[in-house]
Amino acid sequence: MKTVHLHGHLGARFGERFSFDVQTPAEAARALCQLPGFRAAIEAGDWHVIRGPLEDGDDLDEEGLTLGLGKTQEIHIMPVVQGAGDVFNVVAGVALFAAGAFTGNAYLMAAGAGMAIGGVVQMTTSPPGVDYNSRQRPDERPSFLFDGPTNTSTQGAPVPIIYGRIRTGSIVISAGLAAEEV
Repeated sequence: MKTVHLHGHLGARFGERFSFDVQTPAEAARALCQLPGFRAAIEAGDWHVIRGPLEDGDDLDEEGLTLGLGKTQEIHIMPVVQGAGDVFNVVAGVALFAAGAFTGNAYLMAAGAGMAIGGVVQMTTSPPGVDYNSRQRPDERPSFLFDGPTNTSTQGAPVPIIYGRIRTGSIVISAGLAAEEV
């Protein structure tokens, strides 16, 4: 029997400890989905799944959920820690500013104004996203160090012996860069 520990609001809503006869964390999650509302709650958030003791267990990624548990007896499901939100910063900043104005404390007013302005800026701007699908691997990026149609400079590539005029890309065998003061 494996013990599944739910932490955070999942533990408060559904119970903190369950025992199942399962082989993988994915099976444990499927067993927990029998609880009414559990599937919707798990899909609505981001979670850490820890295999083993909470202090020194393995934090599993999506592929690790299907790996066997072996002799491991515990699985912990914890919510990912998130910020309080931008509206909270604005409200807290205005409250600090008002408290500073009421007591005559300029430092408290400055801290409140900075917090409120920071909250407004966070609400009006979005963080930059990274499109991992369109990124090139380092060995597929074109090199502009040497001229040629396609530069191949990966470890273990064969080095051709060329006779006559070269009409292929270059193969970098050794490269160096030196800075000199003029």
